[in-house]
Amino acid sequence: MSYRVDGKNDLFDLVIVGSGPAGISAAIYAKRANINVCVVEGSAPGGKILKTGFIDNYPGYTSIKGPDLAVNMFNQLNSLSVPIFYSQVNAIEKQENYFFTYLDSKTLLSKAVIVATGTLERKLGLANEAKFETKGISYCAICDGPLYKNRDVAVVGGGNAAVEESLYLSGICNKVYLVHRRDEFRADSYAVAKLKEKKNVHFLLSHVVDSYLGDQTLKGIKVRNLKNNELTDLTIDCLFPYIGAVPNTSFLKPFNILNEEGYVLVDANQKTSVDGLYAAGDCVHKKIRQISTAISDGTIAALAVNDFFKLHK
Repeated sequence: MSYRVDGKNDLFDLVIVGSGPAGISAAIYAKRANINVCVVEGSAPGGKILKTGFIDNYPGYTSIKGPDLAVNMFNQLNSLSVPIFYSQVNAIEKQENYFFTYLDSKTLLSKAVIVATGTLERKLGLANEAKFETKGISYCAICDGPLYKNRDVAVVGGGNAAVEESLYLSGICNKVYLVHRRDEFRADSYAVAKLKEKKNVHFLLSHVVDSYLGDQTLKGIKVRNLKNNELTDLTIDCLFPYIGAVPNTSFLKPFNILNEEGYVLVDANQKTSVDGLYAAGDCVHKKIRQISTAISDGTIAALAVNDFFKLHK
């Protein structure tokens, strides 16, 4: 448990920022190592898996809904009585041997920090995008897909997320357009094959979204054929972009531990170049970003922090 420092500050051994698979895994291992740990979450526990329809590649489950897996992880975290602060992190500073994690209404002091903030959705960057967000543009098919039951929607992207969420939407919506700028998908061939079996999914390969159509709400999109430059209007009620992600790490810039893309640079123990500062999960510079690799990162980071504390008693 924490104790008050000055009425606004709480002191912990370890602060974990983020409660996706990496953050929860780190918290479980830290707590079991008898580390005085807390978790900070700016949204809802579970990270990206909260927005995933079905997960078919997680050991122990032939298939499980993303939110159900998130709840299972969160329940395990709760069973260990790990304190959770629901707040955005405005900044992190290091002063002498302590880290100051600044939340909206308090400051957390700790000897170490594990950053597991994941990524944010990459946007198409077209005119009027902000106006249509929540009014016809959604980044969460499992959240908003049911709102468009028996209606026409479009998905943009060619990776696993785009294909898997198209598969999920095909069971709800009347018609699903999948817009992808290339001729081939980056997604797993197994998932692509399953999607191609769906008769209500229409593939627009070598196409990009050129502009949004509508006034107050999204009424459609204009797509461009990259091979002949031909423009086509599609009437849809919602667009789901899955075109990649950007790391949620802007608050770490003062530490100079980010690469050019904003991902955190770490060693084999998930440690940054700053003593006591670690990172895990999708926010880290690496090649593979999966639930299983995020859990691995969180585990390694927590055990490394435990070793760090043993060396600095």
